Amino acid sequence: MIFTESLFQAIHKSRNILIDLGWYPEGDPKGNFGIELIKNYEWEKPLESINSKDKDEIIEKLELLMLMVEEGDIR
Repeated sequence: MIFTESLFQAIHKSRNILIDLGWYPEGDPKGNFGIELIKNYEWEKPLESINSKDKDEIIEKLELLMLMVEEGDIR
């Protein structure tokens, strides 16, 4: 497993929403996955912040957030 802070990032340009996935703290095998849902690049005020050690749970949450953004359920 790669324990890096930058794992995945997607941007929905027309809604100006960004989904960021990383490992925190970077390089620490005892850390956890983190997802941040950001609107208008306001990193200090995430719409959602999800943390988990469980890879399957993070994949499920990531897919759900991406679907919600695409369908306009998150504004």
